[in-house]
Amino acid sequence: AAEPFAGGLLAEAARRSKPQTLRQAATVGGCAAAAESADALLLALLALKAQLTLHRPQPTSLPLAAFLPQREALLSQGALLTELTLPWPAPRSGAALHAVARTSADGPIVMAAAAMTLAPNGAVQTARVLVGGLTPQPLPLPQVQATLVGRAPDDRAIREAAAHLSVPHPPLSDARASG
Repeated sequence: AAEPFAGGLLAEAARRSKPQTLRQAATVGGCAAAAESADALLLALLALKAQLTLHRPQPTSLPLAAFLPQREALLSQGALLTELTLPWPAPRSGAALHAVARTSADGPIVMAAAAMTLAPNGAVQTARVLVGGLTPQPLPLPQVQATLVGRAPDDRAIREAAAHLSVPHPPLSDARASG
């Protein structure tokens, strides 16, 4: 059997993102256009470097990360999201999601996504780490990423990378959490 794309990250993220009844009626592009910051599928797409094509009226390609801060303005001006693409993961790549919620049935208060590629020597070659739920847009963590690159992904490297986490002031307040 063939291995699932990106180790099954997208399938897991879609299951976490919305109930099956909505997944059957929705599109991945619709998620990118309307998802909240802590949405699993949105974070997975960002971790995997999704690109999209907008027609406004001419086609324009841009990274999903560049679209998000301006999505409301672009969509209100009539831009139409027509395509979403992902690069094929490099060999020795992996990705994961982690959520914090009040219960397993609740939506996440905070959701993190990470994608890494290891060099042949086992050191982290590339790292993308994002967190959603703290700010209106998913937040990339460049200091965390930089701490991991060039090192073996062991407990010490991960502890040192985690030391670079900081919460924006004030974090979002909503029905799931208060800032």
